[in-house]
Amino acid sequence: MSKSITTILAAALMISTAVSAQAKTNILFVLDSSGSMWGQVDGVAKMSTAKNVLTRLIGDLPKGAKAGVMAYGHRQKGSCEDVELISPIGAGSSTSAALSRLTPLGKTPISYALTQTKQAFAGTAPGDSNYVVLISDGIETCGGNVCSAASWLANQNINVKVHVVGFDISKKDRAELQCIADYGGGKYFPANSTQGFSDAIKEVIKVAVDDKPEPPPAPKPQPVAPQRESVFLDNFDGEALGESWSVTNPNPESYVVEEGSLLMLSSQLATLYNADSDNFVSLGEKLPKGDWDIEVNLIAELKTGKDQFSIALRKDEQNYLGLTFYTFTGSSTCNGAKIQLVKRSRGKEAVFNTLVGGKGADICGNFNPQEYKNWIEFVANSKTKMILSKRGREYTGAIEISGVLDGKTTEIKQNTKPLTSLRSPGKFTMLLGKYNKADGEALVFVDAVEIFKVK
Repeated sequence: MSKSITTILAAALMISTAVSAQAKTNILFVLDSSGSMWGQVDGVAKMSTAKNVLTRLIGDLPKGAKAGVMAYGHRQKGSCEDVELISPIGAGSSTSAALSRLTPLGKTPISYALTQTKQAFAGTAPGDSNYVVLISDGIETCGGNVCSAASWLANQNINVKVHVVGFDISKKDRAELQCIADYGGGKYFPANSTQGFSDAIKEVIKVAVDDKPEPPPAPKPQPVAPQRESVFLDNFDGEALGESWSVTNPNPESYVVEEGSLLMLSSQLATLYNADSDNFVSLGEKLPKGDWDIEVNLIAELKTGKDQFSIALRKDEQNYLGLTFYTFTGSSTCNGAKIQLVKRSRGKEAVFNTLVGGKGADICGNFNPQEYKNWIEFVANSKTKMILSKRGREYTGAIEISGVLDGKTTEIKQNTKPLTSLRSPGKFTMLLGKYNKADGEALVFVDAVEIFKVK
């Protein structure tokens, strides 16, 4: 083979490859061939108009466009699966003969027909633009959900849109066909006359051929994860509270540091708003400027049904912002646990409650007594983390509990909505107690307190 012939063949191959690589437009007309297509518009059967217009326009498609035809309702009078691809996409001159053989006969299984169109695009190239053009003079008669079928088809990763030509459609029936176009990502084209039908088919072909795929959106910038720097950590490894801590209203019988934990015990009424409560354990260290997280790792044995453990920024009983983890019992089903984010400023409160232990959306909990008992045992044998966070002037609370509940590994994570405070309400403080009269006592093992500066 001479060098010149080899060069010519290589050039031809390159041209062929370039042409095949160009994206094409593929249009599948889905033609209603149900019995109603015998009806006339302008003195001509709608089926005759559809055959003539499709034969003429498919034979005169712009360069780079190919078409095929699927029909339904043309073979069996009562069938809801009478759907046939009578002319594959790109069949060319044979399409006319296939159209000429159609005779209106049966039902209108639009939904089923739409689901069958996917296979018609099996031979198209990945970069092609594909279109289904449904031509119908009526609505679904086989009970299918046409909107869902159109949505399903549009999400099949075959780059397809669904247009609809409504031929002689009543006003009350148009909404269903419009829905197909809407959910299929296409447009609805009305045709109320013979000429109108021809114009609608011309327009839908033009829209398909001129439709340029939108460029893929620029990737969204990935959010930068906040950087955290630990600025304080106390693992309670000594035999007493470190110098950073102080205790207001100390009751030595109700707290002790041993075996790597701060143990806090309470059988008394104790709340952030009661200045006489025992054992306000407060941190003298200043919190970092800007954003921060305070994390308290603990194990809680909350057994009285009215227990509460709080971490807070507290100035006094009238001014604080805190997160409280508390349990509650009431009627046969009003049992559970919550976290509460509360801000008290000059005695006035703003509160957010979030259910932690319970069922459903009812803040009452909806645990029966046995479910509540199981949940309390789960907490007593689980690791719990309470988190108080500041972002700007907003403060949020969160809790994480991980353990085994009903024989299954269980992780609970709940957040509160934010509250706003213009100034820091006070020193970081921990408090254990009861908020109402109840038998028994509560015990909390605080394993660590860590403060992070967030950048």
